[in-house]
Amino acid sequence: MSNIFLSTSLIYLASEQAGCLDAEDLVVEDCQTRVYGMLPTALIANIAVVSGLLSAFLMPLAGAAMDYTPHRRKIGIYVTALMILIQAIQIGTLSETWFAMSVLQGIAGFLYQAQVVSTYSYLPEIARVVGQATMTHCEYFKLTMIHAFCTRKTNHIVISLYFHSQRKLYLSTEYNTSSLSRGCHWTEHRAWF
Repeated sequence: MSNIFLSTSLIYLASEQAGCLDAEDLVVEDCQTRVYGMLPTALIANIAVVSGLLSAFLMPLAGAAMDYTPHRRKIGIYVTALMILIQAIQIGTLSETWFAMSVLQGIAGFLYQAQVVSTYSYLPEIARVVGQATMTHCEYFKLTMIHAFCTRKTNHIVISLYFHSQRKLYLSTEYNTSSLSRGCHWTEHRAWF
């Protein structure tokens, strides 16, 4: 969920560096000044692109490591540790460090996808142990999936309404282009551990 709150900070700090703040320190929506070759309001979408490209190029390797080596648990632990480390580093997001934190956020998006692969790689083994019928007809599994879906959608609606009520439509737009599911999938994973 940190990407939701960090996104607001990153957009503001990028806008500040580009000189896109008005006299009241609010972000000017139609500012065309570029910073690091991009508009400040496009930063979150670009972070999602970097994360997606990293996932597209590296996920086949991660998937193969999960499926064909005995190291899936270690990989899951290391990926989780890296995600926690990135979160700890991102506490230091300042006007001098916002771009580096944006790069780390793109890497964290890829790491999250690797964590999902690590977690889901256990599903076939669990199905073999408890049986396919139990996996597909398990009420707990169904309720967990319904809960995860409802949590994601509720978060999405509440945060979008907040941005709209604060007349921060640029944040609502950027929020909607960011990957909300990165932070909200934790409800799905707790069913397996």
